[in-house]
Amino acid sequence: MIIEALYQHTNIFLLNSRLFSTSVATIFSFCLSMALFPPYIGFLRRFRFSSELNNGSTPQEKKHEPVMPAGILFLVVIALTCALTARFNSYVMSALAIYVFFGVIGAVDDVAKVVNKWRLARGEISKEDYTYKADGISATLRLTLYVVISAVVAVLAYKYIPNINGHITIPFVS
Repeated sequence: MIIEALYQHTNIFLLNSRLFSTSVATIFSFCLSMALFPPYIGFLRRFRFSSELNNGSTPQEKKHEPVMPAGILFLVVIALTCALTARFNSYVMSALAIYVFFGVIGAVDDVAKVVNKWRLARGEISKEDYTYKADGISATLRLTLYVVISAVVAVLAYKYIPNINGHITIPFVS
């Protein structure tokens, strides 16, 4: 979006290049991720966002506690990078919508795992219940949501994107 606005304002041909836009997006998202991940992981560790039980008694074992909802930052970085560098059209919007919705489902799943771990630590659920609920939301619900979201975006794309002929093309098959 910003690159497109710069091209409209300056008419520099380089800014109209898809290769240039992709390169800027790649470098920007890498730098943003490298800058934001260390404080974000520290934030998650400080609030014990992990689906793993903390059985370690030594500080060394506690230091390497795996952190689950780190994908939320990837979601934010990619959405921000797309907002800054992509030329918005119906194809980009449909792909971004699917990515954001799938990321939200993953985030809800990760948060459900963490909440179940906290409930176990407080004694609200038994270890057997925790083992049963360790997946966060059920795989059936996740898959159903993925299919529904994909179908809704596909129907909207078919209805509103011009020049879609309704045929599925499979590479290397005539």
